[in-house]
Amino acid sequence: MNEAHLDENAVRSEAERHAKATVAGDFRTAGSSLTEAARNQAGAVMKAMPGTLTACEIAGTMEDGNGHLMVDILYTGESGQVTVRSTWDEVEGSPMITNLEVLEG
Repeated sequence: MNEAHLDENAVRSEAERHAKATVAGDFRTAGSSLTEAARNQAGAVMKAMPGTLTACEIAGTMEDGNGHLMVDILYTGESGQVTVRSTWDEVEGSPMITNLEVLEG
């Protein structure tokens, strides 16, 4: 499906921008990284967040073997921490999140 090779540095930079915007409550900026499918998942992910967010950290990046890059983002909030895995693909020449999931434990 995705023949283009994603630039891991570009994805990491965009993931950091997305995560910082999420912590800041700037959902317009954070949402600009999401495809429609990922936007449909965002509500459930936000409900899993640990209250008001105070920090974020890129916890890791990996390729899934199918040309996708996955970025794990650790969010810290008033009631603990949650790790969200975002799957990135190149969409119309830009790295975009195509899938979001909350990782357990």
